[in-house]
Amino acid sequence: MSSPLRFAVLGLLLGACATPEAVTNVALVDPSLKAAPNSGAVLLLSAPPGQPYREIARLETIGNEQVSSEVFLMEKMRTKAAQIGADAIITSPETTKEITNEFNGFVRKLRVLKGVAITFDRPHAGK
Repeated sequence: MSSPLRFAVLGLLLGACATPEAVTNVALVDPSLKAAPNSGAVLLLSAPPGQPYREIARLETIGNEQVSSEVFLMEKMRTKAAQIGADAIITSPETTKEITNEFNGFVRKLRVLKGVAITFDRPHAGK
């Protein structure tokens, strides 16, 4: 068996045994603002809420080929949003991204979920 073919077969076998993994990347709108982590529930929204809010970050969660559920991606995104102090996430429809290995031509399809982390405007004390 030729060396490139061996690597391709090995990659397929390892990929079949892999577990679902996902990572969430965060781009804070204003990195100078530090919010306390949210210890409560982070809401998942498919549209902007009907109350005043502020965008605090853009989120992108990327899952490997073993991720079979959008819910898995949403929960990973929710965990990261709570860490940055978000009250809710406005999610976009899930997409896929294809990445081709230049060495062997193997194509990987990654699941991608994007969203905007928000905080709800709170009334100021004394008003």
